[in-house]
Amino acid sequence: MTIEAVVAWAVNAASRESPAEVAALLRAGDDLRQAQVAAISGKGADDLRTATQARRTKVALLAEVALETLGARGGAHRDAIVVTLEAASVDPELGGRLRDGTLDREATPGSGLGPAGGFQLLQGGDEAGEDDVITEEARKREAKEAERAAVVAEREAERAARRAEQLRARARDASASAEAAEAEARRLADEAKTLRRRAART
Repeated sequence: MTIEAVVAWAVNAASRESPAEVAALLRAGDDLRQAQVAAISGKGADDLRTATQARRTKVALLAEVALETLGARGGAHRDAIVVTLEAASVDPELGGRLRDGTLDREATPGSGLGPAGGFQLLQGGDEAGEDDVITEEARKREAKEAERAAVVAEREAERAARRAEQLRARARDASASAEAAEAEARRLADEAKTLRRRAART
């Protein structure tokens, strides 16, 4: 099975196991698209941040379900699973395949940014002047750049969180090893005392 097929299989398995979470992710994707429409038109920057965070949370929940289906192999596919879920959340065709559990390949990076280029601007009036067109194009670029930056930031945050958890796990293991060593030292000390007492009686 190819890497792309492994990712699709894991995401499809997560969809079948957690249909309610899939529905919640798709709703979060709809909210994000609407927030992007408003942001491109120079409105609702706070709503875009809120919608981005909400989708991030839903993606993380489903990604964990997908990773669990892969067991020990899951870690190597985490980023691809996240990208695929992000893409499905804002792409109607991929979203339908995710809901039906029929994805056949992983999505490519950047496909989860949403169809920003096709948004209709929420501006009044029937026609816009040249200056308005330039401003609208600038807003489109800014919104795309902001979303890309948000995606990069959330992935970096996820990697940092995984690294922190790994360090915590190592610390727990080290603590457990230290406790075991202390227990063994006490046992050996007690054994030595017992042997000394026996030697003294002979």
